[in-house]
Parts: sequence; structure tokens; C-alpha cells
Amino acid sequence: MHYRLSLLLSPQLFQLTQSVELSVLTQNIKFIPIAGGSIDMMNERAKEYGDLLVGLGDKIPDVIGFQEMFVEEPTTITLAKIAVTHPYQLHSFPETLPDGTAINSGLALASRFPIEAYDFRMFTEASGYDKLAAKGVLVALIRLPASFAVISITHQQAGISASIANSQLGTGKSLMENFVRSNIPASALHYTAAISMGDFNIEFGDGTNLYQQMIDTLAYEVEDPHTTLNPGQDGFTSPPSNPIKRIDYVLNLKSIDESGMCAFPSSVVINHVVNFLILQGTLKDIDELSDHLGVEATFFIDENPDGALPNLINDNDSCNSFAIPTGSPTTLPTAVSATSRTNVESSILCLLFVIHLLAL
Repeated sequence: MHYRLSLLLSPQLFQLTQSVELSVLTQNIKFIPIAGGSIDMMNERAKEYGDLLVGLGDKIPDVIGFQEMFVEEPTTITLAKIAVTHPYQLHSFPETLPDGTAINSGLALASRFPIEAYDFRMFTEASGYDKLAAKGVLVALIRLPASFAVISITHQQAGISASIANSQLGTGKSLMENFVRSNIPASALHYTAAISMGDFNIEFGDGTNLYQQMIDTLAYEVEDPHTTLNPGQDGFTSPPSNPIKRIDYVLNLKSIDESGMCAFPSSVVINHVVNFLILQGTLKDIDELSDHLGVEATFFIDENPDGALPNLINDNDSCNSFAIPTGSPTTLPTAVSATSRTNVESSILCLLFVIHLLAL
């Protein structure tokens, strides 16, 4: 993680605030029965991809969201490879498969930083073979030294009707909205980023309205960083060797609802790229370690000048006081926090500019 200093104007003084840099990656990894090959082949791909992630050293993204981790053995192999740098991990949701399903959601999350709360919600609508998978949305609250990141990952169904796609998008919206209102104190909103990422199976520029529906549904204000940071680039992610469509996304949710009470003003995306790591494998007869390229993004999030954020929320400190029953505060689990940096505050009378210092 890197840090930035910004001089912010307040009514009474200028405050030199510090921001933290958080990198995220979404990757569909294709550990799927039958279509993913034999167990032995998936295990080999799992080892290779895990080694490639480890080989990135300090360039490995801070938080990695996986899709299609349906099969336990290769899933365990890849997650174990990165457990030293990413010890906080979630996988195998839901814990108990509902009647009529045969495999879990395939979603997994690995983080450098403590995961203090999480939730999973299964889609209510699907069609065809997807009804056999308990697919849905996984969301987690990640504690940074003096900031929070709320990150959701999903894997929506491909080739479905607009009504099912909108239903699955609505699941993501509802889960994120309830999760933020139940876990992020209003006093911490300025020091929080809300991120939605994954394999949405919604193609940008396909002539339908689904992409715009995704942007309009997931939150009140959604930023697609690729469109602003990479003008003229297609951002295609599938298929990996000759990509022709963009269906994987990292989205910056700037405001959860129209009221603006649950907004995240300091969250800024400074980098957004297609990740080609799955093409760097050296396995014989396997040119691609998955059938999707990844998407990687880097966020700046302001840090609380007083240090670590509070881990207690109650009805008086929520961005929606109706989210928590009165007298029933939600306490997040205690977790080991990463080392924090000292924040710098300075009262300056005559400066009217902003300083950006990037430690690269």
C-alpha cells in the first residue's frame, strides 16, 4: 500500500489529510466441474496461478475476488499459495447448500487486511443449469489502518433474460445497501470505499440496455473507472487469447442511495487495467489458466486523522437510523489490524492549494 497527502480546506483550518492506496483484482478462475477439465488439470492450474500470484511479490493486489471456485481441491490449493500475504479468506458460500442445488456460489475473497464482517445472499432467480448452483453476492468489510473498504463480488448468469439479469443486479444492490447501513458508522463514511466487482456477464456495448441497467441499479451513483481512465481502450476480458467482449468489472460505488447520507466522497480510482496474469502460465498443453482475463484497479481512500476507525455502530451512528433496531448495536469482531501510519494535521492560514505526494 502507498500513501498520499492532501491539503483539505475546512471552515476553520486547513487540514493535511493522508490517504491510503488499495489495489483490488477480480478473476474468474474456472474451477468448475466438467467444463474446467479433470480434477488433476484444475489442480495443476491452481498451483500455477497461485505461484504466479506469489511471484508478483509486493505487486500482488491487496484484495482478490475469485469467481468459479466451485471445486474444493483446486480452490484450497490456490488460496493456500497466497495465505502468507493474504491470510484473511472467505470461500464456500453458502455453507449449507439449499435444496435443489448441487454446488456452491463459487465465490471467494482473499485479503491482506482483516475481514471484520461479511454476508452472502443467494440470487432469487436463475435459469437452466445455473439453478443447480447457489450463486449470488458475497460482501465483506475490510479494515485498513485508518479506513474501511466494503467489497462485494459476484458471478451473474450468462445469456439470460433482462428480467433475470435485473433481479440478480437487485440482489447485489440490496445486499450492499443493507450491509453498509448495518456496518459503517456515519462518522466513517468519508474514510470508506464501496466497491462492486466480479464477472457480471453483462457485455459493454452489446446493443442492449443491460450495461446501463447495471450502472443504474447497483447503487445511486456508480463510477465505471474504465470509461473515464482508459478512453479509446476496449477493456475486453473474454475470451483471454482473443478477447472480444468486456464482461468483468471493478466499479466504484460513490453513493448508495439518493439521499446522499450513505456516500463515499474520498474514494477515488487512480488506475484500472485488464490483468493478463492467467496467460503467463507455462503448463504443457494449457495455454490459458482460465477463460477470463482479470480486472485490476487501485483506489485512494482518505484516512481518519485520529487513527483506526471505531468498530461499533448503533442507531445514532448509522447513515440510516432505521437500519439498526434502537438499543441493539452491532459489534464487529475483533481482528488484528495492520500497522498504521502517523497522520499529519496542520493549521495553515494563507495556503489555498492542494498537495499530492505519491510514494511509489
